[in-house]
Amino acid sequence: MYPVWRRYLLCLLVSSFVSLTELRSFNKQYIETKIAEHGGTFVQNPTTDTYCVLVHKLVVKANNIISKGIYNVVMIQWLLDCLETGRCLPLKPSLMYSTSSETASKFSEVYDKYGDSYIDDTSETTLREIFDKMKDKRSCSADEIAKIELEYFPNESDNGLFRHFK
Repeated sequence: MYPVWRRYLLCLLVSSFVSLTELRSFNKQYIETKIAEHGGTFVQNPTTDTYCVLVHKLVVKANNIISKGIYNVVMIQWLLDCLETGRCLPLKPSLMYSTSSETASKFSEVYDKYGDSYIDDTSETTLREIFDKMKDKRSCSADEIAKIELEYFPNESDNGLFRHFK
């Protein structure tokens, strides 16, 4: 068995039963066993050596850890994805509840503010998820559109032929 989490200390904050979907459910003991089988160590409370805090639901304890702002708090899905692929996958914004400042800095080099990777190819599903998370949807006035068109497309505005006239 490949040591997926060799030398990793994982903090596990899950209830005794984890239900992801109607078809995917696990008990806490199963998850603990899998972590140990793949070379990881799990604890109930994070320490300075903790790689990440695995959370199924945002309960009080998880929110308290998040409020400290010093740990990577990750959805349990990340662990299951690692088990499925047989390797330790890199953390990514879409699976994070909270990040340490170090991880946030690394993410800023690889992802835009919406979680879209500068490096990895994006699937249609991932793109839809990113669009759904975008909150700053604002409309532009006709004047703003005209200014943008003039700046970027000064010679080709077939659709806005009379936009610049009032």
